Amino acid sequence: MENVKKTSQSRIRMTRSRILMVIQCIAAEVLRMVATHLQCDCRTFQINVELCSSVKSIKYICKYVNKGSDLAIFEVQNINKNDEIARYQMGRYISSNEAIWHILSFPIHERDPAVQHLAIHLENGQRVYFTEENVLQRAFEAPKTTLTEFFTLCQKPDVFGQFAKTLVYGDVPRYFTWNKSSKKWKPRKQGKPHPSITGIFKAKTLGRLYTVHPKQLECFYLRLLLVNVPGPTSFEFLRTVNGRVFNTYQDECRELQLLEDDNHWDLTLADAALTSTPNNIRQLFAIILTTCYPSQAQTLWEKYKNCMTEDILHRMRQKNQCQNIDYTPEIYNEALVFIEDLCVLISNLPLNYGMPSPNRPATDLVNTDLQREKPYDHGSLATIIMNSEPLLTAEQKIIHDRIMLAVAAEQGGFFFLDAPGGTEEEGRAPRSASLGDTPRLYEALNQESLQNFENHPEEVGHLSEQLESTMDEAAGGMDLPLGPPRGRSSTLPR
Repeated sequence: MENVKKTSQSRIRMTRSRILMVIQCIAAEVLRMVATHLQCDCRTFQINVELCSSVKSIKYICKYVNKGSDLAIFEVQNINKNDEIARYQMGRYISSNEAIWHILSFPIHERDPAVQHLAIHLENGQRVYFTEENVLQRAFEAPKTTLTEFFTLCQKPDVFGQFAKTLVYGDVPRYFTWNKSSKKWKPRKQGKPHPSITGIFKAKTLGRLYTVHPKQLECFYLRLLLVNVPGPTSFEFLRTVNGRVFNTYQDECRELQLLEDDNHWDLTLADAALTSTPNNIRQLFAIILTTCYPSQAQTLWEKYKNCMTEDILHRMRQKNQCQNIDYTPEIYNEALVFIEDLCVLISNLPLNYGMPSPNRPATDLVNTDLQREKPYDHGSLATIIMNSEPLLTAEQKIIHDRIMLAVAAEQGGFFFLDAPGGTEEEGRAPRSASLGDTPRLYEALNQESLQNFENHPEEVGHLSEQLESTMDEAAGGMDLPLGPPRGRSSTLPR
């Protein structure tokens, strides 16, 4: 082992010496060319050559400078053995130089400074881990997080609590450490002393708040407040300005002028209203809602709703042969339906960006969901199956055969596929639905079931019972809207 270590060190010294030799030759050649061009004595010139090299660039040294020869593995076989794990292990190549680096326990990477992840959640929105034994205890005792304990720290009357009130959430890890066992912030005992407060030490640790997507409106604006408001003592404190308590964090951010105004989108829609058709304006408005997240979307709608509904008004006048028809709530509602359809196509979410929700008829809900599930080409799907089926692994083949057997026997059933992320994109799995879509999907299921099983009532009844049992298990005993919509009964026979 000692000989191996000496060999590795000598190889590094040889590499450095070769690099220095090359640099010296280059510097001498550059000096000669400069002196020749200026036709003067080269001894009157001085050129500083700096070598930027360090053994800290571990990945560069291991993977490029000291990498070994390439490796190629191939195998000829008649059996279709698509073992993905074995292919991955065979494809991983560690050269002799990299192996020695690992054997000698040389550092592979460094991380400095340390990073402390900080939780972001709404009030009573902590993530809870529970088992069958402690489910009641977890339900009644809210778990402590870095955010809730930051509020507790700012409520303390001692010197540490008063100092914490001067910090924003992201700066807390510089002066306090998070104790994972006791779930509390503890003042640091090492680091750079504070110039004016005794017992306060500063470290290089960074605090990183988890990223929140703008679609999660309230949580997104809560994060914005935590980044800018120092020393909060509660969630209500973050919604209070000058003694006034706001209902939402978005209103609080608007009051503190932390949000950009919608002047840019106002000018964009104003320009489109002069040159574009109502359909194009609705498309532009849907893109602004789903990708730009304006702070006052309803104000933009109220200002330009007439421009977005001119074609609907013209159609109504032509249909009724009356030019005196003016804008009505029904016309605006139809435009909102069109805008919501565009939002669903873009972001797969309904119109919930601070806009009024359109009033859709039940028939429209059923037809929309049914048509969304039906547009597929039988020929292209058959080609995909023909090309993909031979590539299935043994486990995938079992799942495929079991599902196809249920389809061929017309037995139906529920199948849950636990697969890694991205499987839906590769395999074109059916569209997923949230519990909020349950009433709409329930109506679609009723309509589809009546169309497909009107000649087999006993199978429909069995499917209805199986669906109800599965929905009860999914609800987990909670009061969730898993039944048919209010005011309407299911048409599935029991």
